[in-house]
Amino acid sequence: MLPVACLLVEIFDTQDPFRNFHSARQDALMHLFFESISESGRQACRENSTHICFWHGITCEHGMIVRVDYQKFREGNFNLCALPHTVEKLIVNVCNQHYLIEIRSLPRQLKSLFLVDNRIFGRPELTMLPPEIETVSLSKNRLTGPIDLTQLPSTLSKLHLNKNRIVQSTVWYEDLPRYFEKISLGGNTIGEVRCTDPEKATNWKLRFDGVKPENVH
Repeated sequence: MLPVACLLVEIFDTQDPFRNFHSARQDALMHLFFESISESGRQACRENSTHICFWHGITCEHGMIVRVDYQKFREGNFNLCALPHTVEKLIVNVCNQHYLIEIRSLPRQLKSLFLVDNRIFGRPELTMLPPEIETVSLSKNRLTGPIDLTQLPSTLSKLHLNKNRIVQSTVWYEDLPRYFEKISLGGNTIGEVRCTDPEKATNWKLRFDGVKPENVH
């Protein structure tokens, strides 16, 4: 039996095989993305359109998905691992999502990630974030850590991990990204934040929001 992506290719005009292949592959991936969403939820997203680019919550450029945005949509779990790598902004806030976080499976072109106020659990492997990510917000979930602030992507500027279930005596960091503005850690149980190399410790201790300045080294 042929893979789903190959079967879908046959329904497209064959005058542009390269474009047809990528469109079929994208549709196959998005089918997996919505696989655990209720039928009523999928119907609400379709809005009477069969083309994925016209579905509610989906934004495309030149036929490729670049943004996925669902808020207060409680119709089941989205399969984030199935998203095409063309997605640059992902927002799934207050959607009652309940699954193990898998950072390494996120779209590689992702620049903004918002998974706020869900029930997502597990350890966020921050060293595995997409290479061009700029903003990450995982606030108000059930993440447990431990977390590691070393080898973060050089493009990262904001990281929100507040109001989770992280219990850690020492959070280590090193070589923070050049344009790094703030990391929110409040609402967890964290003893201190410490640089792996004392000579490179940051002078801007307030960037570690939720941790007392005297506990940042």
